[in-house]
Amino acid sequence: MSKKSKKYKTSETSKNNEVKEISETYNQPFDWREMYRQVWETLNEIGKKHKEFEDQFEKEKREREAQLEKERREREAQLEKERKEREAQLEKERKEREAQREKERKEWEERMKRHDEQMQKLEKMFGLHWGRLVEALLAPGARKVFQERGINIHYRGSNIEATIGGDKMEIDVLLENEKDVVIVEIKTTARVSDIKDTLKNMERVRKFFPRFEGKNIYGAVAALKYYAGSDKFAESKGLFVIEPSGEDTVIIKNDKNFKPKKW
Repeated sequence: MSKKSKKYKTSETSKNNEVKEISETYNQPFDWREMYRQVWETLNEIGKKHKEFEDQFEKEKREREAQLEKERREREAQLEKERKEREAQLEKERKEREAQREKERKEWEERMKRHDEQMQKLEKMFGLHWGRLVEALLAPGARKVFQERGINIHYRGSNIEATIGGDKMEIDVLLENEKDVVIVEIKTTARVSDIKDTLKNMERVRKFFPRFEGKNIYGAVAALKYYAGSDKFAESKGLFVIEPSGEDTVIIKNDKNFKPKKW
């Protein structure tokens, strides 16, 4: 037999054996229970793997959520810390500003106190001399400055007192004619409180000086220095405002259109 024929025979024999084995396999009785068991084992294995995957996923999910919650709380804590630090800084700056303002206020009050004390000393030292100076200046100058305001002065007097029932009123300077009276209050320094006192005295003039009945009574204040707008306040209340001008005269500061009040 040739080699080719032998090879072909061997191949045919192998194929026949395979067919025989397959036929024998199919001819064997089928075990459904075994297959059912194997299927369920496979399903259980798949279920177990799925459960492990779900558990792992849930674990990782919880870990991520816990990490995110931790980071959120850390951010909130940091923000709260920064907020408190900012508030503390702002409060510190506010207190420093208030302390500085309080310090400046006290320094200013102390300066004003010293200033007032000095002015009071000056008033005591020069008050009498200033009063006499104003009186001396009013003597030659009063006629002219009040004549410009339509009041002709015929009489001038100073330190005029009147007493009724133990109560006393004094006029520093009195300027008068047949129909007009000007009562001048003399101050070294005039404050708003001094102007208010002058206004109160003007309300008492007719009571203490009944001889002025039927005359126009005007008020005036003469001062070396006016503080805190006291001159404007006096003018607004209808008083003449007088101050020295140069060495030997005085001026009336009121506006030319000023209309004095009649008491």
